[in-house]
Amino acid sequence: MSDAVIFGFKDGFASIAKVAKQEKQSIRFTYVAELLDKHRQRLAAQQRLQAQLPDFRRKLRSGDDSHCGLVIERKGNIALVETIIGQKWLKISQLHQPGARSCTFFNNVLQD
Repeated sequence: MSDAVIFGFKDGFASIAKVAKQEKQSIRFTYVAELLDKHRQRLAAQQRLQAQLPDFRRKLRSGDDSHCGLVIERKGNIALVETIIGQKWLKISQLHQPGARSCTFFNNVLQD
């Protein structure tokens, strides 16, 4: 008597393989769905930040945080910001909300 008959499987181990394959596909589908959901959430958050950016820049004052650090002083269209490499005068148009993007300098120049 074969193992398949002992365990009650008509198709033998092919049935087990088929069920395992379906389960694996289900897990993959769930994983992909979760990735898509996270991507949609990130995209929605980025869109919200982008929509709030003009208001953030207009209201930016001394003592506010930006993506590059604390704003120390604002003069017209520029702001003195305490960055990781020291105090830098940056254009207001270069500043973003905290956490909106990384603040990277290359040869003392902010990389947008």
